[in-house]
Amino acid sequence: NKAMFDAYGVTLVESHEELIDVAAAFMVNRHRLPKGRGIGIPTSSGGAGGWTADGCAAAGLEVPELEAEARARIDKFLPPYGSSINPVDGTAQAIGLIGNSELTRLTALSERVHGIVGVTSAINAAAFLKEGENFPRVGLGLEKPICYWSYTRPSRETYALFAKSGWALSTNLRHSTRAMAAMCAYAEAKER
Repeated sequence: NKAMFDAYGVTLVESHEELIDVAAAFMVNRHRLPKGRGIGIPTSSGGAGGWTADGCAAAGLEVPELEAEARARIDKFLPPYGSSINPVDGTAQAIGLIGNSELTRLTALSERVHGIVGVTSAINAAAFLKEGENFPRVGLGLEKPICYWSYTRPSRETYALFAKSGWALSTNLRHSTRAMAAMCAYAEAKER
């Protein structure tokens, strides 16, 4: 059965929680499927970025090193202890300076990136509201799919803000990477 499902782009999930997260990611990103399996990982935490890279690999996704031009655009905003290789560790300093939305946009500009699986702490909506119109502008305007996961429990206000602003949000790293992999498989099946 799995081979037939894979051939037709049918997504299998392992729990109702995963079903909700995968379905939400498809809904938010329905007009922008990935055109490849290269994933950019913007984060304020290097450790969480590493976990996300491992989760991407386990889901059959790739985490390419960003090309020099993309790294140069990002490096202007990073402290010396940040990294633009990919995962893109903006550190809390760069997130405070340019916000999650701008770090996501800059990461997505890489030609090697076909989708974003980002990491944040979404406990408080105020952190994203202070990014103003750039948060929905990036979320609704980016041509590459966005799946974020939060290592803290988001407030209801944060969930609502992410959903209406074009950002898929989960509290489960595995669900986020599997949702992106499912979108890749669906896009590949459509192409076939």
